[in-house]
Amino acid sequence: MTRGVRVVTVVGLFFVLGFFWPQVGSAQFRDFLKKKEGPKVDVDGLSSRAEAVKKQVEKASISFAEAVMDIQEASGKKEQAAIMRQNIANVKSKPGQENLKVLMRSVNEGAADIEKTNSLAQISDADAKKIMGTSILKVGVGGVLDGNAAKMAPPLVKDAQEALKQAPVTSAGKIKDVIDVGQFVSQEVPPQVVSMDTFGATLINYAKTKGIPYPSPEEIAQKAKMVEKE
Repeated sequence: MTRGVRVVTVVGLFFVLGFFWPQVGSAQFRDFLKKKEGPKVDVDGLSSRAEAVKKQVEKASISFAEAVMDIQEASGKKEQAAIMRQNIANVKSKPGQENLKVLMRSVNEGAADIEKTNSLAQISDADAKKIMGTSILKVGVGGVLDGNAAKMAPPLVKDAQEALKQAPVTSAGKIKDVIDVGQFVSQEVPPQVVSMDTFGATLINYAKTKGIPYPSPEEIAQKAKMVEKE
């Protein structure tokens, strides 16, 4: 091959590469980016679901705690009632898992202590008539809201774990927060539901013995819907 032909061939090759490579290369690069990004993940939707679940548990715990606090005050456990009131205030002013965990632990322990020490026997008939119906209502509302949260948490965790496999690295932190909320609810809510059921049954038996009216399941469900929307 002569020098002139080689020059023309090389120039022609560069011309071809210069014309075609940007077209092919840019297309491949776009495909690479798409693969890198992965399918779209609704991180905001997952975060909204996690917030909704957390709100259910917060409202459930506050409702249960208010019922326990009322019984504590009426039965002379003033110091315990004051602590419960502060724990409720902490959750309302600074929502978060730490304050919520403290409240849930204190209300479960408070309810168990009331039963263990037979504190209901220390309540006057007049006070019992004032607070018993409302206390039963609050425990019932807490049970409904906790039940809702317990049903919502497992599918939330499952969806978030699947999303974590597909989402870009920049979204991983938010998705892990969602998983953390779901796992917290799955671990902490069941013991509280058991505590509510036991405590609620004790209050209802007391009300029956004393002839005190108490709310029906329908009234409790209706109130729970109202609290949920607040």
